[in-house]
Amino acid sequence: RRPVLLVTGHLGNYDAIRGGLIARGYRVGGLYRPMDNAFFNEHYVAAISRIGTPLFPRGRKGLADMLRFLKGGGMVGVVLDQAMGDGAMLRFFGQPALTSLSPAEMALRYDALILPTYGIRRPDGGFDMIVEAPIPHSTAEEMTQALNNSLEAQVRAHMDQWLWTHRRWKMGNRTG
Repeated sequence: RRPVLLVTGHLGNYDAIRGGLIARGYRVGGLYRPMDNAFFNEHYVAAISRIGTPLFPRGRKGLADMLRFLKGGGMVGVVLDQAMGDGAMLRFFGQPALTSLSPAEMALRYDALILPTYGIRRPDGGFDMIVEAPIPHSTAEEMTQALNNSLEAQVRAHMDQWLWTHRRWKMGNRTG
């Protein structure tokens, strides 16, 4: 019944872990970013809802609902490899990258386990579900750097499965 944060990146199928755990009877929610195009967003939410619910849109209400679910002992899947303007300047592939501290901060605040997880595609069309050891609680920055290091190692091992079309290394108003 301890809260769990399942942290991944845009590698393989980031929802494979959530789907696999739901299929095994676990309560797993997902945090998602609503799409800017309302018509596509409707399709997107319907598609990811078929994997399982609850789903929590980024934003005030979604965050409140997600925290209630997490505090009740739920598991929540979070994707980390996005440039966040209010994030900390950490290292990713040897470069400074604005990275959200939110998963680590939630883990510390709610005494949640924080697990790096990956759904790596196999040639036969299935997935290898990788669940790494929990990140030890320390500081939010140290924990998030450990998550970045884990994701970087998985990307290096499966470079052909990393989908990233955004500018991961945006500097915003910060210097690195």
